[in-house]
Amino acid sequence: MRRSILFFLILALGYSAAFSQAQFNIKAGANITQANEKYNDGEIDGKVGYQIGFEARFGDRFYVSPGLYYYKHQSRINFIEDGNLGVNLPDYTVNFEGFRIPLFVGGDLIKGENWGLRLYTGPNASFVLNTNDGLPGYEDDAFREVLWGFNGGLGVDLGIFTIDLSQEWRLNNVFDGDTPEFKNNITYLSVGLLF
Repeated sequence: MRRSILFFLILALGYSAAFSQAQFNIKAGANITQANEKYNDGEIDGKVGYQIGFEARFGDRFYVSPGLYYYKHQSRINFIEDGNLGVNLPDYTVNFEGFRIPLFVGGDLIKGENWGLRLYTGPNASFVLNTNDGLPGYEDDAFREVLWGFNGGLGVDLGIFTIDLSQEWRLNNVFDGDTPEFKNNITYLSVGLLF
């Protein structure tokens, strides 16, 4: 995992060095996981979480933007009662906490004197530091430590304030193994200050 973090940071710094103009953005907001997955023992639904962190923008009309966020994502597993075995497990909320490192490329759709509309895309790596493992029917380390995603988003800058709405599509399975297959998508809404 340390090699993955180091590689991602070196890549971000390499892109950043190619641009002279820099802005920094402190952001916080809410996220919601879209899951709606079904598997043999139940179904998984998304819940609301949060994130806080910062991004840097290098460039002018077109930019590269590495970032670092602390996040909490949540999903709820609704177990299906098994009448044959007499099993009735309670619903279970799965929490993921960790750091998310995005690397976006973007550009201005509209740029006024004190406002602008941006479009951006790019990958991110989410490093899972903590989960409430012990999911019934699974081993304690049931989840992957690194989750990869690809993003698309729209941002509005209003003076020093910024608002972003983006979508992350998960690229690998959340569970550490082939089954059950669970690739959650996450919507982020953030507000921040731009320096």
